[in-house]
Amino acid sequence: MSFELRNTHSFITDRVALLHGAWKIRGGDAENEIAMNGTSIEVVEKQQDGTWLYVIDNPFGIAPEDAP
Repeated sequence: MSFELRNTHSFITDRVALLHGAWKIRGGDAENEIAMNGTSIEVVEKQQDGTWLYVIDNPFGIAPEDAP
């Protein structure tokens, strides 16, 4: 199984960032193939040690038909 995640947009302040990504999952076998793709939206907060902590993770983003 393979999983790809590509960050497409980052909106960063001193301590908080809004991220948008595109992802793909592929795997399985000839009879049970798995193939999914989509977009994600995450909010992360910078920690005192400089790492980022996920505060909100929406792995399915916003579907085009749900956008205003």
